[in-house]
Amino acid sequence: VLKVPDDYLSLGEVGVRISTNVLDAVLSIDDEQYTTHDGVFMLKLQPGEYPYTLTSPKPGFLQSVGTLKITEQEAKDVGRKDEYIALQSDRKSNLHIAGADQSTIKIDGQQIGKNQKVVVLPLGRHYVEVRQAGHAKTFTVDLLNENENLDADIRVPFTIVSPTKAEFTIKPLANSMKPSISKFKANQPVRLLGEYMVTAKAKGYDQHTFTVKATPDMSDIRMAIPMVSEANKLASGTAGTRQNVDKALKTYRKMIENGDEVAMWEYGRIMFNYGEHNQAHRYIRMAADKGHPQAALFVAEEIIKENPSEMQKYLNIAVMGGEKAAYQKMGDLHSFYSPMNLLQAYRDYSQYNSSYSKVRRAQIAVENPDLIKPSYTEILEMLESIESEDPYYSQALSVAGSMYFHGIGVSKDTNKAISIWSRANPQSLSQNVLRIMAVNNLEKDELAKYIRHIKLDDIKTEEVITNGVTATGFLTRAGQRLDKDQPAVAFRLLDKAYSLGDRSLTTLSYLGKYYKEGTATLKSESKAKELLRTAVEKYHDVRSMRWLGNIYENEKNLAEAERMYLKAIELKDPIAKGYYATLLYNKGKSNYNKAVELWTEAAKAGHKQSIKNLVRYYEKVARNPSRAAYWNKKL
Repeated sequence: VLKVPDDYLSLGEVGVRISTNVLDAVLSIDDEQYTTHDGVFMLKLQPGEYPYTLTSPKPGFLQSVGTLKITEQEAKDVGRKDEYIALQSDRKSNLHIAGADQSTIKIDGQQIGKNQKVVVLPLGRHYVEVRQAGHAKTFTVDLLNENENLDADIRVPFTIVSPTKAEFTIKPLANSMKPSISKFKANQPVRLLGEYMVTAKAKGYDQHTFTVKATPDMSDIRMAIPMVSEANKLASGTAGTRQNVDKALKTYRKMIENGDEVAMWEYGRIMFNYGEHNQAHRYIRMAADKGHPQAALFVAEEIIKENPSEMQKYLNIAVMGGEKAAYQKMGDLHSFYSPMNLLQAYRDYSQYNSSYSKVRRAQIAVENPDLIKPSYTEILEMLESIESEDPYYSQALSVAGSMYFHGIGVSKDTNKAISIWSRANPQSLSQNVLRIMAVNNLEKDELAKYIRHIKLDDIKTEEVITNGVTATGFLTRAGQRLDKDQPAVAFRLLDKAYSLGDRSLTTLSYLGKYYKEGTATLKSESKAKELLRTAVEKYHDVRSMRWLGNIYENEKNLAEAERMYLKAIELKDPIAKGYYATLLYNKGKSNYNKAVELWTEAAKAGHKQSIKNLVRYYEKVARNPSRAAYWNKKL
């Protein structure tokens, strides 16, 4: 089954993107209806003229009628076309604009009066551009009610969440805009645009000065300030302070009594390092409950990691405090806990640019293309950006290889996929990929490298692995390939194939041999006989006849043993002559000559045991050293 990308165009088609000013709309063309909930329609049309009707289920919008024209030249040269169709409205709304003092404002390209606070507009989507002090930002406003509000302050909200006991002053640098306030406290938002110097002061802490930069593309800046307390210096013996842990702990406890969440966090970490985990968890959780972001992340990751709803609560606290790593944990929460929310997980991972988050984003996008609708070029670039020294490098290769193997967002290329996977640590590859890699290395020394990571219990059905190779066919061939070097692994593979219903000659004969000899499994002549009999009856296999005859011989059932050996000899098997010769020899001296004759024929065919028997015979019985030496050289 070949799945083409959603934006694939057939010969002569044009991809048409129709945007409208209403989020919820219905477009009718040639008796076909299309709906949108984001104000955009994506169509594929041949050149021609298409009468259309555009409506909206939202009240207050008028029907729009017109003709969409697609030319032959557009199909030939570009293959893409953008159209904008606006729905008119017989109703209007008041747009109340706040926070844009001394700004230049344009709405849908038309400039409004300076400092105008209310603008009357038709219902629908409008674009507001705000410019101030050399900065610009565009807002999209969807008017659906009689009165709508727009915060048009292009300055970015800036909030310090910790330490809560600190007070802050802020000064603009260079050409930055004036902040909304110059003195503030923790959790009090300040509006900024540009670069600023911030000074933090708090009782019991060293003064701390830092810079912060806000650009128009930012939506929010939140952070905790790492101020150094007297207790911290006493505990660590830094900044010219002599280390005194007992005094530090007493100082921390006084700060905690005064509700200092930083002291709670640092004291809890000290208790954790001392092995006092219960006490540590208590203080760290107290700090988290007061909004300390690092403490909140610690609580989510270490203390309540089996409680999804509580984890969500503390991860939200961490995120609100600017702890970006919490987004990665949120991604795990949404993707691994039921009910899964993969789309939200993808968005969470996008907020934190670690290699793990990149791999998880790529995995979700590749496995759920209809849900995520990713840019595959971006996904590949993201995976390729992970360096070979990175611990998630192999996982990145696993995902990238899968994209080429299945043709997801790229041209299907099995050889390239296998080349990519071969650079990965096998432990990072999925079970499906491991099977594919093992199949493609059946004739190479690398087979065992992938086989040992395959979970046989996960193979439950006779499935096709790749290129027509079935699960049992693969297990049987791999078992046969590893028979000499790794018989224990070979037995497990063949036994799994048998459990899946494989009754091939290889599976029957090799398993029969293993049970007969006790190689890689407990010896069981009854199981061996059952398997070897089937191989003899179904396939007339001479090796199985030999092995089965040997079992009968060990059981002193010489008549059945002789019957098996003679049947194999009748089928031109020279090795069976060696087995039969031994049976004859053990019957008595009258059979020695015949036994030697048969051993000789089997030895010439390369049967090692027959050669050993001849050496022993000529040394111990015939007393012929030259003949013994002759055969000894053949070993």
